[in-house]
Amino acid sequence: MTINLNRFTYEIEVVMPLVGGIGKYKRRRVMFRDNPDNGWYRVALGNTPTIISKATPTQVDMTLGAMPSLMVYAFGEEGIPVNFDNFRKIGCNESVKIESLNLPIFEVAKVVRWYDQRFYFYEPDTKFQRTLLRAIQHDFELEKPLQINSYKDVTPELSYYYFLLNLERQTYRELERFNNLKLAEAERQKRLKQFKNTFEGRLKEAIGKAGGTFVSLSKANADSYLVTWKTMGQTVKTTIRDNLQVLSAGFCVSGDDRRHSIASLIQLAKVFQRDEGRDLYITRE
Repeated sequence: MTINLNRFTYEIEVVMPLVGGIGKYKRRRVMFRDNPDNGWYRVALGNTPTIISKATPTQVDMTLGAMPSLMVYAFGEEGIPVNFDNFRKIGCNESVKIESLNLPIFEVAKVVRWYDQRFYFYEPDTKFQRTLLRAIQHDFELEKPLQINSYKDVTPELSYYYFLLNLERQTYRELERFNNLKLAEAERQKRLKQFKNTFEGRLKEAIGKAGGTFVSLSKANADSYLVTWKTMGQTVKTTIRDNLQVLSAGFCVSGDDRRHSIASLIQLAKVFQRDEGRDLYITRE
């Protein structure tokens, strides 16, 4: 009997994400020892998998668009499902980590669960609960409690999302007050460990995962903070509110400052620096 060896070496080209140099396409797991940057790639799957190139945004969109999507409320690098049951059915909790999520709070994202069981950001959904979300965002910025009886269609999922946003804002304010207390250093360090997953910790993690380097965080005025970070040798100073809304990017983004999160600013900066080969136009020294 003649064995057809071609079926063992036949190559197909796919678009897939790599995290830590490892990726999965359907049942095929691949690993690259040179450990390329996390992201989406065109990969030739054959006897020896080979990276062809970085995938273009269009290629990524076409790949994710061919798969079923779910919706989440944007919460930093996490998503809060707009329907808990949809996520519980696949073994997930009330919040999930979303790769490449770069939307501001009170925005809805479509996400796809890839073969590696990670969730990846696909695209924003600009219609789902739009009017309701804008009304609730207004209350949040005025620091009002969520008045469930004042709105129609406020779900348990949306109530939980509002609670988390308030909790994060309040936690950071309490940390500021804590730093002003006169305590023994041992006690201070003990309690500071309890804050490692709060505002500043999440901010550091978000900046690092987006490809930047966190430098410092300081109070700007009564309700805003100055975040200093670096990317590819340039230092940027971004002003944010305590609800994580960007007020001023710190470099020229053509007036779109408030449409960005810290993560999306860093990704935009890297596009300018790496893909377009030009320095950022710094607006705040």
